[in-house]
Amino acid sequence: TDEEGQTIPVIFRLFREGNEGWYWWGTDCNGDDNFIKAWNYTTHHLRDVLGNNNVLFMYAPSKPSDNVTRTLDTRYPGDELVDILGFDRYAKV
Repeated sequence: TDEEGQTIPVIFRLFREGNEGWYWWGTDCNGDDNFIKAWNYTTHHLRDVLGNNNVLFMYAPSKPSDNVTRTLDTRYPGDELVDILGFDRYAKV
């Protein structure tokens, strides 16, 4: 909160690049169902258990155009749990 007690919005890029394999929440360690379960658990815990109503959750996959089905269909947590949609894409030099 700020000095006047107003909540400050926070964007939380939860499990970024989760459609790739290099993180523990990624495809090498977790299937699509477990990824969504982890997302559901985390958002529920932060919002409902801890009462953080100022957190905006960002779904930010890596290179979504490389695999649209996995990125936006089978691994997407759902509109009710995602406030902002973004992505990571790095240029090849």
